[in-house]
Amino acid sequence: MSLSKEELKAQCEKSIAFEEQIVQAVNKSTDALQNLLLKELLRGVAFDSMKHALVFRAITGLLDFSPAISDEDNAVLNRDIKIHIENEEKAMKQYEEILSKIGDSPKDQKVKFLLETIIADEHRHHELLKTISKFIIEKETIAEDEWFDYIYKYSLAHGAPIG
Repeated sequence: MSLSKEELKAQCEKSIAFEEQIVQAVNKSTDALQNLLLKELLRGVAFDSMKHALVFRAITGLLDFSPAISDEDNAVLNRDIKIHIENEEKAMKQYEEILSKIGDSPKDQKVKFLLETIIADEHRHHELLKTISKFIIEKETIAEDEWFDYIYKYSLAHGAPIG
């Protein structure tokens, strides 16, 4: 059995509230911490939880409507998404190079673990940006003019009043 649109939206709203509670709880904990390593790692968890809330908001937006992307937004996205993809590639290469130069001591193993976590995030970011570029911008972009052309072409009166 699959969730209805309304049920999925309700689950997303609950998830948004839950993720925001996590952010508040983690931030409260980090305020009391003196250990910089633990403090910053926990703040990273809070940022991820905020990201999860934002993704759930995007899902609810997707369920409500399928927006056309304006010509202006399309131009910005097409220009900037390529830069973002390139920056993620640079970050992955840079961090992988650093990782390759880390030793094998117990402390180095902790650093390796943290770098591997960052690299995994960068790979996910890179794939997400490529997917946005491929499926949203290139495949599903319908400019406002295309909407009007579509409506005109398939309307009964081709834009003229019916009657």
